[in-house]
Amino acid sequence: MLVHIGPVGAAQMDGWLRFSRRVLCDLRTEPGDLGRTFAQNLLAEWNKLMDEWAAVLDETMRAGQPDFVWKGDLDPDEGEYLVYSLQRTIRSTTVAAWVSPEDLANHGLITYHVLKRLIDSLESEGVAHHEFVEQMRAEVARFRASFP
Repeated sequence: MLVHIGPVGAAQMDGWLRFSRRVLCDLRTEPGDLGRTFAQNLLAEWNKLMDEWAAVLDETMRAGQPDFVWKGDLDPDEGEYLVYSLQRTIRSTTVAAWVSPEDLANHGLITYHVLKRLIDSLESEGVAHHEFVEQMRAEVARFRASFP
């Protein structure tokens, strides 16, 4: 499936990547209610994607471009896992304890954007993903309503 992230301000994306990596690093040692196995799988999948995004962001910033844009192909099942794992992480009481209102104000919209773009991409993958997409759209709408 083709996924398109952006345009997002390069500085905002840089901040989001740093914040997200901090949360992932904390989950490595303290998975809390997510469980160690889930946290390890989450780390492997999201770190791979965030490494790719960081490389594009580095090129973007070196070129002096104001916006980050990434287009990439993901396996639909991988896309579904990424949405599920990010949504589960957002709902985690462990992660909620680490995320301040300022973090949510600074990084919530980018998180929402990433989730929405992944879900939009899954929607085009046919009926096999339809039920999941509808469920996640409702979850993402609740997440979006939780911050200004």
